[in-house]
Amino acid sequence: MSPIDGLNRRSKIIHKNRQDDSRINFLRETPAFRPSPSKPPDAGARPPSLKTFDRPKVSKLSVVKIVLILTLIFLITGAMYLSEIVFSSPGNESGLNKFNPFRQLARLVTSGDKNLAGEDRDRINFLLLGVGGVGHDGPYLTDTIMVASLKPSTDEVALISLPRDLIVPVAPGDWQKINQVYAMAKAAKGEGGPTIAQVTERVLDIKINYYAAIDFSGFEKFIDDIGGITIEVENEFVDRQYPTDDFLTQTVSFEARPQPMDGATALIFARSRHGDNGEGSDFARSKRQQLIIQAVKNKVLSLSTLINPKRISATFELLGNHLETNLSAWQAIKLGQLAQAVNDDKIYRLVLDDSPWGLLEPNITEQGAYVLQPKDGNYKKIQSVVNNIFDAGKMKEENALIEIQNGTEAPGLAYYSTLYLQTLNYNIVQYSNAPTHDYQRTIIYDFTDGQKDTTLKKLKGELDAYVSTTIPDYIQKNYAAATSTASARTATGRPDFLVILGLDYSLTFTLPEAQPDLTATSTAATTTGETLAE
Repeated sequence: MSPIDGLNRRSKIIHKNRQDDSRINFLRETPAFRPSPSKPPDAGARPPSLKTFDRPKVSKLSVVKIVLILTLIFLITGAMYLSEIVFSSPGNESGLNKFNPFRQLARLVTSGDKNLAGEDRDRINFLLLGVGGVGHDGPYLTDTIMVASLKPSTDEVALISLPRDLIVPVAPGDWQKINQVYAMAKAAKGEGGPTIAQVTERVLDIKINYYAAIDFSGFEKFIDDIGGITIEVENEFVDRQYPTDDFLTQTVSFEARPQPMDGATALIFARSRHGDNGEGSDFARSKRQQLIIQAVKNKVLSLSTLINPKRISATFELLGNHLETNLSAWQAIKLGQLAQAVNDDKIYRLVLDDSPWGLLEPNITEQGAYVLQPKDGNYKKIQSVVNNIFDAGKMKEENALIEIQNGTEAPGLAYYSTLYLQTLNYNIVQYSNAPTHDYQRTIIYDFTDGQKDTTLKKLKGELDAYVSTTIPDYIQKNYAAATSTASARTATGRPDFLVILGLDYSLTFTLPEAQPDLTATSTAATTTGETLAE
């Protein structure tokens, strides 16, 4: 029985002794000078082995050098102290009490050669959290939960959003919504970052190297301090129920176009969850939050931001007042240097959701709480997707064209499988019914003869399918006949991979109860010939 199956029943300095001869004894009596017995010493005479040295004169130039060196040391120490204050976390001891100039000097001198946590494994995972903060209901409930992963060797970034209602194991027998973990730990321990990082590690099966939690006020101020951001709004929408500070509602709207936003506007764009046009869910909001992260990255790492002292100063001030993080000064600088090489086309986005093609499904606990849980009863599928998310870059290079056919009696299997596979960055160009519906095993026909192996390997594992490079004559003839009219597939009239879904796959893939209209298939693939309902 999987952990989720019982959800509804449980949802409630050693000091070492040193040898005497291992160290110098500066208190040991040394042999005194003894004059030669053949000649008595004169009174006041010095021992012949000792020499008299005149006291050196100190030039004015030497004095100036000493003053300059001391001044330089003072300036460096002051700069390190300022950086300690700037990058200190709220709730910790003051920068003055914990500041150690020698420790900071060692960090700054060696930071260029030091690796960030996770850099040796070529994956740096950063947990980003958004909370309401003081003055909001549930001030420390996490409104945003996102993992940003950086792969230094290829300059790629993955953004993975987790929904607030995802049920997670906090302790043995203790299951909670993930948005409550930070608040519970902060109330009990004074800080919530380490605890929610550990929980996220268990759920996604990755190491969280760094975390940062920022409140709404800090978010607004940060966006304003960097001079605002420009976001490519993908869908226009109107939200007539956006909450105000006095617990009323107001109407907000956004048009589908590039829009410059200040802090207040960006916060509304990030928080809105009652919009129309498909923007009225937590999952749509997660996608918008990923757009904000992308826009912030572009702005912060731009030359205009880096050379503007006022913006840098204001950003430093923000960090101490609205942020909880385990990121130090040199780590933040190096992380920024690595991120500068990332282009937008190497940023991959994943939102865990409960759509018919998603990895989650809704449930209601015995206490009446709405939660989201993995469809397969455990987190293995989610962990696999997250751990292999950077394969998307290689898949994009291969650009393998895939056709999906339903070889079973289950209506809509090819359609919903297409939607699911597209969320994993597969390029599905067509879905339809297979000529017969008696396929027991899912099969992939490879028309590339192994030339696009990354996509093939991942697709085989995803579908647990059999791969064949031998194409039956009836399939070859079908594509040969369609070559002149199949521009929707490829120039040769056939895909790179033909997938025929069998009974084995239909038994593991969860189909929704309600079937969509055929008009809903226009964006899923180029054409459709599949029957979605009996």
